[in-house]
Amino acid sequence: MTYFITLPDLLANPDNLLPEIKDLFPITSRKQLKFLSFYRNKLTDHYNFERLPSSFFQLLPLKEHLPTTYHELNSKVRFLFLQDLSNSEYSIQEICMMLQEFYIFKTIPNDFFKQKLWLPKDPSQIKLNTMFMYPITDDL
Repeated sequence: MTYFITLPDLLANPDNLLPEIKDLFPITSRKQLKFLSFYRNKLTDHYNFERLPSSFFQLLPLKEHLPTTYHELNSKVRFLFLQDLSNSEYSIQEICMMLQEFYIFKTIPNDFFKQKLWLPKDPSQIKLNTMFMYPITDDL
């Protein structure tokens, strides 16, 4: 009499899994990978295996990283830059959504946008084209 249960070997096709764990595979989203240890533990309760077969994963290829200059963008989104956000027809959210179709990024570099000029620290250096005439004068 033996006290150990011999588990069957894991088959290469995830469609042949037991019904209670069949819905876990194949993994199709990268977000599911954070639960991989949970999925693996569920499988070890029912099957004997060393490594998960590649057929248990159907992940899309990774997108490329956002280039450091807007000149290197693909032609489908390059027209968005050099963008002046003060009078743009696209909001920053719309720009991000368009870029996310093709690239991975956390932030968009400042070089992708036109920069506003800073005012001088000394107000007397500000040059204006118009002269202001004030009708009120001090008559003290």
